[in-house]
Amino acid sequence: MNNPMGVFATCSLNAYILFRASKGGISIKLLIDKSDDRMKYLESIMRERGYDAAAYDGAVGECDALIVSPAKRPDALCEIMERMPRGATLAGGQKADEVYAFAKKKGVRYVNAADDEVFALKNAVATAEGALMLMLEKTDKVLQGAAVAIFGFGRIAKSLSAMLYALGVRVHVWARNPIDIANAARYGTHRLGEDDEALLDCEIVVNTVPARIISNEQLERLKKGTLLIELASSPYGFDAEYASKIGLNSIVAAGIPAKGAPYSAAVYLADSVENKLLEV
Repeated sequence: MNNPMGVFATCSLNAYILFRASKGGISIKLLIDKSDDRMKYLESIMRERGYDAAAYDGAVGECDALIVSPAKRPDALCEIMERMPRGATLAGGQKADEVYAFAKKKGVRYVNAADDEVFALKNAVATAEGALMLMLEKTDKVLQGAAVAIFGFGRIAKSLSAMLYALGVRVHVWARNPIDIANAARYGTHRLGEDDEALLDCEIVVNTVPARIISNEQLERLKKGTLLIELASSPYGFDAEYASKIGLNSIVAAGIPAKGAPYSAAVYLADSVENKLLEV
């Protein structure tokens, strides 16, 4: 390359600094929000990769970049950006429009680790394993032969369905997209809003769709003690508080990769964030 600086002519200074840091040219100030076990591992992983990483204690100072848990909500991300210096980078895991708009307004670069297909696929496996762990912990029967309902058939649902099927579980998938239904053909497949009778036979219900698709009336018809696991983000697929009130075992499993496989989740996050930070 005859003019290496030309590559960075249209890039932000912050992106160039991060690129140089990865090559050992200079050191950057990288803060880690150690709000869960995954983030605690992340600090040591980033240090091993040559970054000047330190724990975030609420003070942003003159940091070059701050990495927070992907589970941190949009309002919390905006509150953090309010205090960050212009030109700094915030790495999170939310796709909300208000986060990007606020970042632009404050002159902060926001990168979304979840907007990375490799990270999303690996994280889906960690989430599915965590959901399986919850099923084993929160039920008093073997899973083999049990009927499990899964709403949605995205990355997480695909991984979880395959794991459960391998254990001899009778998997039922509810989806809207005809392609998803076709891909789930090895399982019992149903269109959203249909086949309530099949749902009533299920002992475990898992939601992966970030939209209210299971009504309170449907919850009332489920057997007492049915285990419901929410894996999606707000506004969630069902009313977890109401479900618990009527005698169902309801769990909103936020940040499950950080609880079930924190080290692996930290490595996945480190890879994604590093790639995002160095995008030019």
